[in-house]
Amino acid sequence: DEKRKFSSWHWTNPEQKLYAPLCKYLSHFFSKHYKEKVLFYDTSSFYLNKFIFESKFGEELEYYEQYKIKPDLVGFVMSSKKVLMAEVKATELSLKDLGQLMGYCLVANPEYAILISSKKPSLNLMKLIKIKRDILNYGDKMIKIGLWGGKEISFQKL
Repeated sequence: DEKRKFSSWHWTNPEQKLYAPLCKYLSHFFSKHYKEKVLFYDTSSFYLNKFIFESKFGEELEYYEQYKIKPDLVGFVMSSKKVLMAEVKATELSLKDLGQLMGYCLVANPEYAILISSKKPSLNLMKLIKIKRDILNYGDKMIKIGLWGGKEISFQKL
């Protein structure tokens, strides 16, 4: 009964409806950016280390066994060992959402990380970013904030 309750929640989750179109968009967007094939996958239901192992991407990646995290979408730049990550929300982005993606970034150190929502980021989050811009930094990289308009992502000017 508990499993059925989770299953019905999973498919009515508003974020879940964004995953397929975003995977398609991000695969195309980053294939143009890297000038090579990039594939994005919905990894929200799997630990990333298990997904990588079962999909054979592990042959290309080092240290992936430690990626016991569940980011929503993960992209792989096919000819290199680059991982791209997107966390998707169907609500205003908050500091909690940024913290979630930051945690994933500190574990997996993706080449690119983006926090995406179909709604604008909360005023509190934007104020905090303006005051403390380095809150977006992980290593020498920075999390990007994107607004999904249904056909494309517009990146927030920060």
